[in-house]
Formats: sequence, C-alpha cells, structure tokens
Amino acid sequence: MEYQFDFNIEKGIESILYILELLENKVQPTIHRVSKFLYFADKEHLEKYGRFIFGDSYYAMKHGPVPSQIYDLLKLVRGDLSPSFQPSQEISEQVLQAFKIMEVCLLQSLRS
Repeated sequence: MEYQFDFNIEKGIESILYILELLENKVQPTIHRVSKFLYFADKEHLEKYGRFIFGDSYYAMKHGPVPSQIYDLLKLVRGDLSPSFQPSQEISEQVLQAFKIMEVCLLQSLRS
C-alpha cells in the first residue's frame, strides 16, 4: 500500500540546514548521513505527533532509507538531475541558495 504525502519543500530545506548546523565541526555532513538523520528525525516525529516533518516518502536503498524528494533536491544541487524530476525555477533557486555539495557528497550550508 502506498501513501500519498504532501511534500513541503521549505520544511525540507530547513530540515537539511538544521542538520548541517547540528553536524558542524563534529562529523562530515554527507548526503548519506543527512538522509539518515532525516529518517530518524521523521520516525521520532511520526511516533510523537502522528505526522512527518516535511511530508516526504522514503525508499529502501542499499545503505538505508532515503527521503525521495529530498534526494531529488540534493541531486539537483549536485548537478545530476533525473529526467523525471523537473522542479520549477523558483524551487531550483531556493535549493541552490540554501546549500551546496562539494566533493560529490559533502553538504555545506550557504547560510551563515
């Protein structure tokens, strides 16, 4: 059974930025690590409040669950956008102004 969620891009971006702030100077914020943090944060939020933080759906991948739309946004920033994901110019600008990806998988906030 597949459930339909309303993905909130602003909450998704802010969630990524919050995790980047938490990880700052502790561990390298890779796409994989940030995805794991988002999964566990969403899991706890679902248990406490009965809903997800930003409304993404998760897919099982080789190294663990991945928030699908967040992953599409991260691929947009990395420059390997899939043909099935075509965000609006406004969404692209929001994401590209929030963070960048260095060395293929390391995330860095563009906000101070």
